[in-house]
Amino acid sequence: MKKFINLSLVVLAVTALTFTSCKKSFFSDVNVNKNSPEASSVVPGVLLSTVEGALAYTIGGDFSRFSSIITQQTLGFSRQAQGYNGYIFTSVDFDNVWGNLYTSVMENNKVLMQVSDAKQANAYSGISRILMAYSLQVAVDTWGALPYSDAFQGDQGKLQSKYDSDKALYDTIIVLLNTAITQLNNTGQDVLSPGAEDVIYGGNTSKWIKFGSCYQGTYIHSPE
Repeated sequence: MKKFINLSLVVLAVTALTFTSCKKSFFSDVNVNKNSPEASSVVPGVLLSTVEGALAYTIGGDFSRFSSIITQQTLGFSRQAQGYNGYIFTSVDFDNVWGNLYTSVMENNKVLMQVSDAKQANAYSGISRILMAYSLQVAVDTWGALPYSDAFQGDQGKLQSKYDSDKALYDTIIVLLNTAITQLNNTGQDVLSPGAEDVIYGGNTSKWIKFGSCYQGTYIHSPE
C-alpha cells in the first residue's frame, strides 16, 4: 500500500511538471523583467519624479561643483576637487555629467513626453517639455552642437545619432516652451493630473506656466 501511494505521488508530480513545462508562455514570461516595464505601460507620475530627481542630482552635483570651483565660488581642497581647483581635468571627469543628463534626465523625459501625449495628459506633457527645454539649454550651453532630434532611439537599434547645430537646438528650445505653455493652458479635460510626484511645484500648473513664460520671455534667441 505504501509503495502504491509513493508511486501515485511520483506520477502526480511528473504530470504536474509536464503540464507546467508545456505551457506556451512559460519561457516568454520568465524572461520578462518586472523592473523594466514597457514605456507605454508606465504611469506619467512615476516618470515625472524620476526626471525631476535626476535633473536636480545632475545640476546640483557635478555641474555645480565644476562651475563653482572654476569660477572660484567654492574651493576644492582635497582629492578630485583639489585637482579641479588646479584646472586638472580629463574627459572621464565629464562622462558622468553627459551620461546622467542624457539617460537619467532627457531620455526618461522623452518617454514622459510620449506617454503623456498618448494619454492626452496636457499637464504632464507641458511640464515635461519645460523640463526638456531647460535640460537641453544646459546641454547646448555646455557642449554646443549635440544630438537631439535624432537621439533617444537606442531601443530601436540606432546607436549613432547626428549632431544638431547649436542654432537648431536653441530654436528647438523655443518650440518646446511654446508648446508647453499651450498645453498647460488646456488641462481642463485631463484625466491624469500631477500632484505630489511633481517635487518642484506640486502639480501647480499656474507656477509652471509662470516659469515657462518668464523663461520664454527672457530667452535670448539663437545666435546667427
